[in-house]
Amino acid sequence: MEHYTQTFSDSMTEKMIISTAIIKHDALLELIELEPDVFYHKENRIVYEAMKSLHNEGEHIDSLSLRNKLIETGKYTEIDGDIYLSEIINSPAIICFIRTER
Repeated sequence: MEHYTQTFSDSMTEKMIISTAIIKHDALLELIELEPDVFYHKENRIVYEAMKSLHNEGEHIDSLSLRNKLIETGKYTEIDGDIYLSEIINSPAIICFIRTER
């Protein structure tokens, strides 16, 4: 798989990507190889790291599991907790997602 090195720089785009990965498991599988540092905004990077950790542990990813993982890792208050998670969950999902290899 090619490694994506360019960072996303728009917070809303990052939230939409994360929201899509939460809703559509196939999208998560496409994105899971990305390194967290492709997310420019710290809060989105933290949420993505939690998602990646849950995925690596074989856990289902949803708003509750993300919340619990963020609390467990001490990152929950860094992202402003439920307020930020609800912004991500309520971001419109991207209907089609970009594959990193063809």
